[in-house]
Amino acid sequence: MSRGVAHPPELRAQVIAAVLAGTTITQAALQFNLDKGLVSRWVTGLQAVATEKMAPPLEQLIVQYLLTGLRAMISQAEVLSDPDYCRRQDADKLAIAHGVLGDKLAGVAATAQALGIVGVPDQDTSDSQPRLATAQSPEAEQ
Repeated sequence: MSRGVAHPPELRAQVIAAVLAGTTITQAALQFNLDKGLVSRWVTGLQAVATEKMAPPLEQLIVQYLLTGLRAMISQAEVLSDPDYCRRQDADKLAIAHGVLGDKLAGVAATAQALGIVGVPDQDTSDSQPRLATAQSPEAEQ
């Protein structure tokens, strides 16, 4: 087909499918009588769309995981703060739940302190460990 002529979506789909199946861009261009640059643009455009829609950036997944984990810990803390619930539990199981929740909260608090979110950052750990860039951090405000 000549330059400037609209290509049917079916042709584009066939060309992209051929490349995804292992045909090289050059081979697909020859097979479908298309310009190699056009085939390359179609494939590159598809890759960009697929990458955008396939998965969020790793940073976004990490933040989502942390927020979900914190919400779960809040729910657990709320359940464990109910005196009626606690009275119905076996003492050994309640002690384990209390210990695990306490350890996790201590870890969250230490991380929040190291990041400068609460209290004074611990100078020993904040200098040696990477710091997350957050809207609250002094670096982000400059």
